[in-house]
Amino acid sequence: MTDPTFLSGPTRLQKPTPGVGPADTIGRLERRIAELEAALRQSEARAGEARFRSLLRTAASIILVLGDDGRILEANRDAERAFGLDPGSVIGRLWTEVMREQQTGPFAAQLANAAEGTEVRNFEQALREQDGMSERVLLWNLNRLPQADGAPAGILCVGQDITRRKRAELALRQARDELEMRVAERTRALMQEIQERRRAEQALIQAKEQAELANRAKSEFLANMSHELRTPLNAIIGFSSMMESEIVGPLGHPKYLDYAKVIGKSSQHLLAVISDILDVAKIEAGKLEMHPQPMDVRDAVESSLLLIAERAEEGGLTLMQDIAPDTPHLLGDPVRVKQILLNLLTNAVKFTPAGGSVALRVRPDSGRILIEVADTGIGMSAEGIAIALQPFGQVDSQLSRRSGGTGLGLPLVRSFVDLLNGTLDIRSREGEGTTVSVRLPVALPYDGE
Repeated sequence: MTDPTFLSGPTRLQKPTPGVGPADTIGRLERRIAELEAALRQSEARAGEARFRSLLRTAASIILVLGDDGRILEANRDAERAFGLDPGSVIGRLWTEVMREQQTGPFAAQLANAAEGTEVRNFEQALREQDGMSERVLLWNLNRLPQADGAPAGILCVGQDITRRKRAELALRQARDELEMRVAERTRALMQEIQERRRAEQALIQAKEQAELANRAKSEFLANMSHELRTPLNAIIGFSSMMESEIVGPLGHPKYLDYAKVIGKSSQHLLAVISDILDVAKIEAGKLEMHPQPMDVRDAVESSLLLIAERAEEGGLTLMQDIAPDTPHLLGDPVRVKQILLNLLTNAVKFTPAGGSVALRVRPDSGRILIEVADTGIGMSAEGIAIALQPFGQVDSQLSRRSGGTGLGLPLVRSFVDLLNGTLDIRSREGEGTTVSVRLPVALPYDGE
């Protein structure tokens, strides 16, 4: 009887042979199954190895497989390029030779950890280049590979070249450190500048306080001295007036009358100077008081022109006045308004050459009373006006040097006008003359008188 084949191929089953028991058949089947399993494992191993080598070739990382003896079992092209070696020249070489590192170096210590089964991650290895100067940094992950089907156990080393990143981080740290250093230096400089400014401000405050103290002392001194001088001057003026009038009898010689007139005029001038100084001291001390009341500006104009007429005549000047008939009463301090007019007229006469004219005009103007003193004198520049408005400021000219003066006239006028809630305007041109305009408030209610 022939052995018919029930199955073809490697697993063919045959009809039992005479004389062969069931145990023999089962043994043959077991051996055949073992052969099939071994073949399957080899096939899977070859497929796995193929996949591994494919990954080895295509991976964008440095990949090494090291044996227990430290020799390189597998390496991809990136590993060969990383260490500057020719293709295929890495296998079988010691890793210390390839990496140019001592057996006792940091990488060796991490390999020992991996050999004991510890997974090593993100280990940074610094390698010197062949020139011995520059340095590269590799980032490694190390894992122990199990032994399989006769393949020796090894350590899988997967690395990345992070040299550029480390250099960028170093440059960033250096830039940050430099920035912090500059910020610190700038902060120190700024703090020093702030301290210097504080010291300067403190010095200015102290200087200001000292100046204010000195100014108050000066004002008090001027006020006291002015009072001390005015008392005897009033007596001199009074007695010279009595002598000039010969109230108690004739002086005898005519010259004595002239002397008495000179004494009276000089005393009046000195008293006016002292009064101006006293007013300045009061203004600076904030103690000058105004007593505004309704007043007829005509009275102040007439008395002021009367007082200045003699001096204008001596200087060969023409005095003119023009008061609008509808001019209302103004609200002002009669003494200070008259002082304003006298100071303006005195300046106009002083700085107008012989043959010139001085005009005093008064009229209503937009709810206020406009007082103008215009002359045909030497005039002033814009800089000269600014100087003339400062206390003791005088514009340098031949007439001012000849006529003298304290330089207090215009500053006092401006202060009086401000205290009376008025405005002051000066228009002047050198060689053509000056017009000073003062606007003072109208007294309300106005009854038409």
